[in-house]
Amino acid sequence: MSVVYEMGLFRLDPEAKVMTRAGMPAPLGARACAVLATLVERPNEYVSKTHIMDTAWPGLLVEEGNLTVQISAIRRALGEVAGGERWIETLARRGYRFVGPVTRLQDLRPHGSASAHQPARTPDIVHRARA
Repeated sequence: MSVVYEMGLFRLDPEAKVMTRAGMPAPLGARACAVLATLVERPNEYVSKTHIMDTAWPGLLVEEGNLTVQISAIRRALGEVAGGERWIETLARRGYRFVGPVTRLQDLRPHGSASAHQPARTPDIVHRARA
């Protein structure tokens, strides 16, 4: 069973490392998808830079600037919807927090199943955007 996250008009499939907007591919690379997945898995919680980098670049030593570049790319992509660029808060010198709307969707099809065109999904509301 895989997990997909819905964030407003966006859907993030961490396993496939793809984000879509209204069903169309969003301009976000695989590494940025990994960074975003790390944040949306823990909505509205502080996530340290170290944890994000360890998750998005497993087993690799990377410069902190790489994370900054990916966060900028994510903000640009999310900025395609009003206020989306503010869904990621920076916690100075420590990390980031995702504060946008997040719904966790469970794909109930067995992996590798090609019998259905659309997966059966059950939503699990994780976090709603702050007013």
